[in-house]
Amino acid sequence: MLTGLLPDTVNFIEYVENGSLLHGNVPLAQFSRLCELIEDDEGSVEVSLTFRQEESQRVTAVGTAMTELKLACQSCLEVMSLPVAIQIDVTLVNDENELAALPSDSDGIVVEAPMVSLTDIIEDDLILVLPMVPRHEEPCWEVQGSDVETGSVQETHRPFAKLSELIEKEAE
Repeated sequence: MLTGLLPDTVNFIEYVENGSLLHGNVPLAQFSRLCELIEDDEGSVEVSLTFRQEESQRVTAVGTAMTELKLACQSCLEVMSLPVAIQIDVTLVNDENELAALPSDSDGIVVEAPMVSLTDIIEDDLILVLPMVPRHEEPCWEVQGSDVETGSVQETHRPFAKLSELIEKEAE
């Protein structure tokens, strides 16, 4: 069983033969495509993964991954935390033809045996769970615009408020 900080690539054939569990952390900074979509690449993804050989002689990676991502709220543009947990069930294949032959409800990835990249297995699923429009669970004015003790809301600057009064005067 490998624990702690996990390497980027592992020999999955060893894990199939030993039936070992791979459990540890992968730094968020290693997920280059994911880092383009989040505000902060500090932290890590906690991974728990096993490799098993199926009846078809294909190897499948099964497990979970959990992390907390920092995203920009699209309502207030403040940084917010989003806890993320994914289930991993990916079949490892040797070439594009084998990948095309997988059932439509199966995820697959082309690898060069015996090594596989953990970020390749996990990154797509992490990207897919991101919300299209990240927002705080509570309305943003409650999160940042209200005074918690008095319950008052900060007044909004309205640059054209006087304009409506002038239009009304001219209309008379």
